[in-house]
Amino acid sequence: MQSLTDQIRSKEFTRSRKGFDPDEVARFLDRIADEVTELEANLRREGVRANALERKIQAPLDAEGNVEAAFLAAAESKQQLLDEAQDRAQQLIADARSEAGRLVEVPKKEAQRAQEESTAVLLQAKERLESATREASSIEERAKAESTQLEAEAAERGRRAGEEADRRARETIDAARHEAAIRIAAAQRESSDIRSTLEAEHTDLVEKVRSLQAAVVGMIEHGAARSPALAAVFDTNDVESTVEEAS
Repeated sequence: MQSLTDQIRSKEFTRSRKGFDPDEVARFLDRIADEVTELEANLRREGVRANALERKIQAPLDAEGNVEAAFLAAAESKQQLLDEAQDRAQQLIADARSEAGRLVEVPKKEAQRAQEESTAVLLQAKERLESATREASSIEERAKAESTQLEAEAAERGRRAGEEADRRARETIDAARHEAAIRIAAAQRESSDIRSTLEAEHTDLVEKVRSLQAAVVGMIEHGAARSPALAAVFDTNDVESTVEEAS
């Protein structure tokens, strides 16, 4: 059978998720066990003393009254020590049982409180989830509405951009046509100027050729008049005809 000290040291408690520090509980039980051990040692020492006193009392003494008084005093001292040790041991045992009960009860309360806290946390989480779901739905609806509005605005901008592009294209075509007309007019003016210049140069050249023709004909006529042989070679009409064809 285990002694009280061994029972205290080997006592095991049910572990819970929350509660007192197991090391602190073990140290407390060790301290109680040490005190019980000390009390048991005191009891043994007092028992040894009582037995020694009894042996001394039983030895032959000269005065019978002193022997009886000594025996009674030793008996009373022994009983008193035993009673005190017993009371102290019972008090320590009661304290140990009370503390053990408290150590067992506290984890239960801690577990209950933890359960209540976890329930509250779950409720809060559920409320937050519901709130987040509602907020997500609201955000989704707003996003859809904004998307529809953006699509409409994009379509309108596209239509306006198309109209603007058509307008710019027409303006570009008109500008190109105007620029082409200006260039054509300039080319026509330049061509007319060139034609006028060429015609003037041609007229001047014809005049020069005719002058040269007249001079040649005059020279031939003058030479033919002075030399019958030269007149026989050159026909004045043929010369004029040749000069006119060249001009």
